[in-house]
Amino acid sequence: MKTYINSSNLKLEIIFQVMKKRIAKGFKSSDLSFLIGKEHNYIDGVESLVIPSYTIQDLDFISEALEEQINPSPDDTDIKEYPLFINMERHLFESRYFHICTSYSSVGHAHVYFILTEDADLRPKLVFAQMQYDQRDLVKQKIAKMREEGYFEQPKWPYQIYQHVSRTLGLTIDPRLLKDLLDNFCQGDGLGGLKKQYDNDRYQYVFNVTRIRSILAKSKSL
Repeated sequence: MKTYINSSNLKLEIIFQVMKKRIAKGFKSSDLSFLIGKEHNYIDGVESLVIPSYTIQDLDFISEALEEQINPSPDDTDIKEYPLFINMERHLFESRYFHICTSYSSVGHAHVYFILTEDADLRPKLVFAQMQYDQRDLVKQKIAKMREEGYFEQPKWPYQIYQHVSRTLGLTIDPRLLKDLLDNFCQGDGLGGLKKQYDNDRYQYVFNVTRIRSILAKSKSL
């Protein structure tokens, strides 16, 4: 689908750099959205041009989450915004997604700006669940220990938790598994002891002091 936008070569280059680096890390767009504390479809929205562009704060968080600097090409000095026709496509071929960005001139001349490919996660849910099961208990126990040791007394961004758990366990963990477990610690009757704390449209995880105190007070009164 052709999208008519006000943009610049620099903004397109930034989108390209972020896509290239997240794919190299093995992250899906929803994984990166989670790691920077945004809703699951945020990164996909920028990559598909539904959301205009990344903010400077977004790029700071993305750099931290990917542990990579986002550096546009030195030759890409065109920062002036002007109307562009951009076609962003995604095609599935032999278990891989092909992302194709094409720009069109005012007279219809096409220029392929970039092509990127990534593995499509076509595993049945049961297969994915079994792969998660191998790490689930380890990661769950680690989060519980971090909570008990006071790690969550100060709010933590998802990417900080991901990097801490991965390094201390010596594992490459699935961001989806981590998100599921952290959300479980925030749900139910509050005994998980964590909550999401929002800062505008971005969230962190923090120790749920109020809920724990309430539960303890009720247990003492019984």
